[in-house]
Amino acid sequence: MKNKSATSTLAVALALAFAMSWAPAFAANVKVTPLGGQEGEFCPQDRALIFEEPTGTRILYDPGRTVAGANDPRLGRIDIILVSHMHGDHVGNAHNKAPNSGTCEDPDVSVSALPTWSPCMWLTRMMSILPSRGSSAPATVRPGS
Repeated sequence: MKNKSATSTLAVALALAFAMSWAPAFAANVKVTPLGGQEGEFCPQDRALIFEEPTGTRILYDPGRTVAGANDPRLGRIDIILVSHMHGDHVGNAHNKAPNSGTCEDPDVSVSALPTWSPCMWLTRMMSILPSRGSSAPATVRPGS
């Protein structure tokens, strides 16, 4: 009985050691690129990061105010945009005109990126157009309508 228990313990320990030896190799394959408002710096108001997986998938995390819009030359191809929460400094209610606009202490976030409609306005409009209960008439609502 002791021999079987010791063999099982050894097998589990070896499997765990093998698995742990591969973990750093997998973690090292994700490339993380900070997108600061100033070249070579990541200023206090900067939030944007690009994660590039070994498969080539590129994730833009918290574009914030330092990504100079969709045509920012630093972006390249982006497959997914991930926003941690809906604050302007994470979503990007305003952003730089171009990389290196302003300074770390006083970034130039003069470009407004606010939508012409908000999700709340759209939901209110949708609720007003939807047929009342019991009605079978379909309703189609598009943002901005």
